[in-house]
Amino acid sequence: MNKPETLTRRITKSDELLPRRLTEQDEFIHPTGTDTPERWQENMMVEAWDLDHSIGFWFHIQRVPAISFCELKYAVFGINKGASGLAKVPLATDQMYPGLSIVKPFELAQLKFQGKGVPTVADADLPCLSASGSIPIGIDVALKGLAGPIDWHIPLSTLMNSIEGDHYEMAGTWEGKLQLGDETINGSGLFFRDHTWGNRNYTPKTDNKATAGRGGFDWAWWTPVVLDEGRTFFNGLHVMSTSGHKPAFSTLTEGGDTILMPMHSVAVTAGKDLEICRYQGVSINGGTADNPIVGMNMKINRHLPMYLPAHGPDFVQSDGFGPVTWGDRRGWGSAQLSLCTPGWKSWPEFSQQIAAL
Repeated sequence: MNKPETLTRRITKSDELLPRRLTEQDEFIHPTGTDTPERWQENMMVEAWDLDHSIGFWFHIQRVPAISFCELKYAVFGINKGASGLAKVPLATDQMYPGLSIVKPFELAQLKFQGKGVPTVADADLPCLSASGSIPIGIDVALKGLAGPIDWHIPLSTLMNSIEGDHYEMAGTWEGKLQLGDETINGSGLFFRDHTWGNRNYTPKTDNKATAGRGGFDWAWWTPVVLDEGRTFFNGLHVMSTSGHKPAFSTLTEGGDTILMPMHSVAVTAGKDLEICRYQGVSINGGTADNPIVGMNMKINRHLPMYLPAHGPDFVQSDGFGPVTWGDRRGWGSAQLSLCTPGWKSWPEFSQQIAAL
């Protein structure tokens, strides 16, 4: 990658810096909530891509301690190839998953996994739904954190209470080996990961325990973007709820400090708006009225539409991965569109796959 250009937006003393409640212990597992333990989950997700080799991976750990449930979802994929699978594993009592090692909290992690999957080739192939695949899948990588961690507790708890609990994110560079079938690739590139714990409500239903006007949602955009060789991380969240509530915010991290900003929106520039797997380009905006962030453009070169019924019965999160330009700066990220309503299940791309489950 080229040496990064002068940053378009610098963190200054006048910015509203997002405070942290995090400690190094937050990189590990948390005590189960006692209010509604059946809804309490702990999840960690890693998404990564190698721009030079056009290959990446997606890895997700979901823990539901109330029912002693732990499931791994995983995919290794290129633009026109890939495989994915899932595996239910024993619920570890002292770590998220034995294959994920936090070497130095928020700075270095190692992920090792070996499994099998089914083909995940086309954009509309719903991945990570089968545990009976035969294609070898391997991930053996080091994740070097360079931007973050970003503690989203304050914006989530003040704007979007009951959708999700505590949540932090970080980004950086990765290096290691990926296996897809008979092919092993020595890769490197950009990654982001998040870690959440608490109650979840990924449905349109308003939670009676939440503050009025809050609760579930119909759709949401989440747009993690990694720039400047992993040293800059922009992200934002914009949801539309059944009550008409439209909370949004964005964050920009350069190294350790994070600006919290009240604006975030996504405009589809190619393809169809608010239709999973059918948008091919987006423009991402955020910032503040006095200092907006505009013109962050992403070309989608691969979709990964995750159907996650354990998060909500109709919930799908569709990552659209691709290269990003922001002025003279270059990077990579995802324009993730989430839907909580069932209409997408009847689309021709997905109806037979859903029926076969």
